[in-house]
Amino acid sequence: MKTHPFTMSAVLLAIVLSSHCVAGWPDTPDAQSLLERAGYGVGEYEAALAWTETAPGGEMVQGLHVRVEATGERFDLYFDAQGYPLDDAALAALGIQPKNWAPRRVSQPTEIRPGFPLKTKAAPLSPKAAGLLNLSEWVFPPKDAEALALEDAFLEADGAKGVARIGVVDTISPPVEVSSDHVATGEWRVLADGSRLWAMSLRSLGAVGQRVNFSVFPETAGVSVMVYATDAPESGGGPRPVTGPGWSPTCFGEAMTIECHVQAGVDAPFRLVLGELLYLYRDPLAVAEKAAGTCNIGIACRADWLTEAMSVGGLALVYSGASLFCTGTLIADTVQDTSIPYLLTANHCVGTQEKAQSLEVYWLYQAEVCDGEAPSLSNVPRTTGGADYLAGTASTAGGTDVTLLRLRETPPEGLPFVGWLTDPAPVGRSVAVIHHPRGDAKHISFGSVTDNGSLQLGGGRLRPVETFHEVLWTTGTTEPGSSGCPLFTQDTRQIIGQLYGGYASCSKPEEPDYFGRFDVSFPILQPWLDPQVNPEGEGEGEGEGEGEGEGEGEDEPPCCRRTKTGGGSSLFVTALLLMTLWTAALPGGGKQ
Repeated sequence: MKTHPFTMSAVLLAIVLSSHCVAGWPDTPDAQSLLERAGYGVGEYEAALAWTETAPGGEMVQGLHVRVEATGERFDLYFDAQGYPLDDAALAALGIQPKNWAPRRVSQPTEIRPGFPLKTKAAPLSPKAAGLLNLSEWVFPPKDAEALALEDAFLEADGAKGVARIGVVDTISPPVEVSSDHVATGEWRVLADGSRLWAMSLRSLGAVGQRVNFSVFPETAGVSVMVYATDAPESGGGPRPVTGPGWSPTCFGEAMTIECHVQAGVDAPFRLVLGELLYLYRDPLAVAEKAAGTCNIGIACRADWLTEAMSVGGLALVYSGASLFCTGTLIADTVQDTSIPYLLTANHCVGTQEKAQSLEVYWLYQAEVCDGEAPSLSNVPRTTGGADYLAGTASTAGGTDVTLLRLRETPPEGLPFVGWLTDPAPVGRSVAVIHHPRGDAKHISFGSVTDNGSLQLGGGRLRPVETFHEVLWTTGTTEPGSSGCPLFTQDTRQIIGQLYGGYASCSKPEEPDYFGRFDVSFPILQPWLDPQVNPEGEGEGEGEGEGEGEGEGEDEPPCCRRTKTGGGSSLFVTALLLMTLWTAALPGGGKQ
């Protein structure tokens, strides 16, 4: 047994991250400046909306919906990841579809899948752990609980809805390196069938759970990797396979084992490197029992909403030195014979592919009876393997703080895919949300759409009603961890938005929350959620008439013009600069 020191990740970075989460993820990199650099002058052109989307081949593209100040004409511009404009030929080659800014109205019902309803108990997964004795084990010291508590208290002191941090990331120094012919720790063992196995354990004293980051991962055929809780290999649905570089699935408990198995006859070179370790120091249940508001209503107390609740999951991800928790929803598309696992959440929760890569989704994290005890987070069904970032907008620059993801692994059978509505919600419409406040088990809140503004902001609004629904709660509230949760209509049980944030709480029922409007987001999400419709709005589907809203219709070609020429520079460099400044620049309100 070896006691091993950590190179601690910077506390400042975690604090900066959490401060950012209070306000929502940063703007899509300076859309107006990008427009100006492309040759469109100040006062003449306005970036009415900025968004990012991923092309079918994986290339990230940024779009700008541009308004001509003098005429009101609108057109779209696209840029690559380096900030250079893309012409129509380049967009066609990438597979980027032109956007229809006056789409048809769609009322998509919830899809009930085979196996409904899914049971809470998780089933163990294969493969089986080797169960070797006398593993090489590195032991890491416990965290300073008092120091972490002080940091968390500082981050949550003003009552704003920031991140409910449950873990921190440390750099493993030196990293654990394994190759086909050499190991720095442990040894290769030849098994009875001629295959080879390397394994080691990482034990973090006092940890609730751990994840390890594979900075280098073997892509060689015949080489497989798995992780599991050392002291209980089949707990939490384990062992779990690791399929690529990035963060492993969570292993609950203070020790995790990593196994690398090489089939007999495989002699191709490969390499594996473990560079970082995530230390979960707070159990979400313990956090919730201490901090969640008492006005929250457990979902089991409203049995009439259990179908919709099954589509809502808790999102755990790793970013910039912290483990974060949000809420997301399986969402249906208009194609009847497919079950593509699309997931809707907030952009400030998952706004990049880097964050999507680390995603885990916890399903059925809810009590079975009203006011009953929820199951352990380690024992509910879980989808690992990360997700693909498809499209999203930030909370400003005309955006709605929305992200659409596609899970890389199929979620458990029996989970419904929730329906949605593209009609705008009028003031007074009754709504509901299903969410994970502070990472707690699933809760539900009820309210209505308002336009009164925030008392804390002197009657002003945290976000504009042109792109966000303002909601006042009559029963329940939302908290950190609720971010990204779906806003449902009470009568039709369809999604009309996802949570950005607000000042509402059990002690401030007079304060509203703000939800990105799904009807405004829809033109960005339509290529995935309504793919039977071509960019001109023709085709099959469940449409309810012609589209209405801002922007020109099909008879005005400027709305569909996609590109113009002009210079550009790296929007990612701009993003990095903004990240260092945005703590002081944005108001409070995001609920991660």
